[in-house]
Amino acid sequence: RVEPSPRLSLVGGVRWDAFRFRAEDRFLSDGADDTGERVLRALSPSLGIVWEAAPRVELFASVATAFETPTTTELANRPEGAGGFNPELEPTRAFTTEGGVRARAGGGWSLEATLFRTGLRDELVPFEVTSSPGRTFYRNAGESSHRGWEMTVEGRPAPRVRTRVAYTHVDARFQRYVTSGGDFGGNRIPGLAPHRVDGVVALERGAAFLELRGLRQDAIPVDDAGTVASPASLVVDARAGLQGAAI
Repeated sequence: RVEPSPRLSLVGGVRWDAFRFRAEDRFLSDGADDTGERVLRALSPSLGIVWEAAPRVELFASVATAFETPTTTELANRPEGAGGFNPELEPTRAFTTEGGVRARAGGGWSLEATLFRTGLRDELVPFEVTSSPGRTFYRNAGESSHRGWEMTVEGRPAPRVRTRVAYTHVDARFQRYVTSGGDFGGNRIPGLAPHRVDGVVALERGAAFLELRGLRQDAIPVDDAGTVASPASLVVDARAGLQGAAI
């Protein structure tokens, strides 16, 4: 971390990951020795900047790379039914850029707005095969893109009331993804809602609290072809309890 001036901060980092998966096959009577290993490595640098543009107002931006390996289960589940690790399944690599503004006001109110874009290479995508119903396998999509924006407002409209509302818009699409089932480039990525609103209202009185939370999500695509989507949903939670109370 470097601070060239009281209002400017630069943050840089480098992360090194090395994962080694190894399996020893002790069931050799089937005539196949599936002993083997996979070693996955990556160097992930990042750089960020924060500038205090005005009292209680910060502008920020960052670029970062990331690396995510398949899990042991994802590596071991092979569509052809063979043992050992899948030699074709690769880790996901990401490059993210984002920028935005943070602002604070009196009464504990704050606002944060962020624009972001993440480009993914070899994103892990689940699929099924007819010969193994109910079992999930994984393969790599060539390239995909997640871009959008998010805004969060939180504060205290009254001394014992705390609120937070966040809205997120994500346009997540395959950029290059071709399988034996077709070319899915340009389709939305399954499992991600394009629009999401999350809100919380909490009432506090001494050690007691009551919290209400609502989550509204847009329809979510559930297949690579983009022909099926789950309906939009609204989930409301209520929570009550005591915190910091001596017994």
